[in-house]
Amino acid sequence: ARNAASAALTAKAQGLVLTGWLDLAVVILNVVAFAGYAVFPLTYLVTEVTIKANAPWWPGNEYAEWLGNLLGDAAWTVEPALVLLFKPMIQRLVQDREKLLLDPEKKTK
Repeated sequence: ARNAASAALTAKAQGLVLTGWLDLAVVILNVVAFAGYAVFPLTYLVTEVTIKANAPWWPGNEYAEWLGNLLGDAAWTVEPALVLLFKPMIQRLVQDREKLLLDPEKKTK
């Protein structure tokens, strides 16, 4: 019973670490999407001349808006695919890891 509990907790802990990395990836993708979509209100409310005066590297409102939308759309396309693919994979890895920890013969092979 003690080995079963230990195996279950170890497998669960490893699964939580992987879930944490997945959550970090989702947060990063959402920050990228937010930044990309935030370009539109900026280009709508502030003139291109004003933006270029403060940010000389600015590529122009039209191109920046297009690029911002592309970044936002790409990030919000990848995010659900990541979650839908990796959540079940992590759950399966936790189950397999627990079985491996409980079976001493598989550890030595």
